[in-house]
Amino acid sequence: MKTLCYPIICGILIVSQIFFLSADGFSQEFGYQFDNVIYEQPFHDFIDKGNLLNPGNEILRLPDWTNKTWDKINFNLYYDILRLNTQFRPTLLWQEGHNAKFNFFTDEAYLDVRFGKSLFLYAGKRNFVEGVAFGFHPTDFLGQFKKVDFSLREEERRVQREGNWLVGGDTFFKNMTLSAIYSPHMGNWQEEQNRVLLKARGLAESINTDMALCVYYGDIPSLGLDVASTVSKDLVLFTESALRRGSQRWAITQTSMPTDTSPAMYRFTSPDKDKVYAQVVVGGNYTFKDGTNLILEYIYNGDGYSSGRWDQFSDFIKHNNNAYSLNFFKDLATGNLVRGVSLMQFGQMRKNYAFLRVSNNTAIKDLDGQLVLSGNLNDASWLAYLSIDYKITKSLIAGIYGMASVGKKDSEFGMQYLNTVGLLIRYYFSVPNVFKSEKKS
Repeated sequence: MKTLCYPIICGILIVSQIFFLSADGFSQEFGYQFDNVIYEQPFHDFIDKGNLLNPGNEILRLPDWTNKTWDKINFNLYYDILRLNTQFRPTLLWQEGHNAKFNFFTDEAYLDVRFGKSLFLYAGKRNFVEGVAFGFHPTDFLGQFKKVDFSLREEERRVQREGNWLVGGDTFFKNMTLSAIYSPHMGNWQEEQNRVLLKARGLAESINTDMALCVYYGDIPSLGLDVASTVSKDLVLFTESALRRGSQRWAITQTSMPTDTSPAMYRFTSPDKDKVYAQVVVGGNYTFKDGTNLILEYIYNGDGYSSGRWDQFSDFIKHNNNAYSLNFFKDLATGNLVRGVSLMQFGQMRKNYAFLRVSNNTAIKDLDGQLVLSGNLNDASWLAYLSIDYKITKSLIAGIYGMASVGKKDSEFGMQYLNTVGLLIRYYFSVPNVFKSEKKS
């Protein structure tokens, strides 16, 4: 464990040494910034008792009522060319029938040093939010397995997640930025294997286009490309794509038929780590004259199940659901349904998806509405998210939201085992940036 921490510790020491060596002769500028958002979120889950994955809610035993209270705290310190950035989320979770649980999440805590006018070095825990798409994020390599809260709007979800322990640097040119990041395996602190991310970002001013090329080495080696082009003041076209090596999909094959005295048996084949596939998002962002914003995307997931593979997966779920209901080798059926839940990643199981978001925060004063539809184009199942926020004061926003799935019981989103309605209250508190300057003698 100590050996695994050396790259981070060395990075922090190097960054600190660069700061102290380069600070001599600079003007001393001290400042701090404090931003705070308190969230209160009570919600009710309408659990589908006839769901294939969770019959009678006896597999997952999900609660009907949940209340989540948390605080998103951003506190940053500045001193000369040194900056300390932090984001914390103390969280209290209560679920019906369970004791309240408290967690303290450190999303970010890293040192950032400016060396000259164009070089920045940083070390610590940092959350990089990458990509230009909204419904799917093929180039968000460092955050691809991080837990996010899907009850939040998508612009909040990835911001409020834990970052990675890493060391890295950025160097800036006129229309280009080069970045290099190393994130090591650190045992229980960071279970992912060693990862390296190299990135070049550029601006083609003549065609109003931003581009980013990424090379990622780690659990799933990848090449990534982001392109966003401003066609007019109202229209932005974009694409986010990745070429990846290493599947995440388990294959399920039935090896024997059920009889009156024995259940069907299945073989689980681990993901093919040599599989090469593409993940691509192509879309557009258009704002109408009345302020309505429309985002439309087509998503291709080369790692998704083919029709045949999906039929095998859904047949596995249906057979074990039936066996569980009939109390036929119930323990085995229960274990298989739990396995099915663990393999299900909603929104990533098949190959073709559509994403639609319609929002408007200007049509009615102090009201901000948003409708999101995520659709599986292979089986015509959909997941809908609706939220409406009302600004009570400059610091207080109260909102209501709901999530619901539509589709056949053996379709991807038809297997979604709950629909949700909830309240989300946000209270904003911040301290104005404070700076003090003093010239060194």
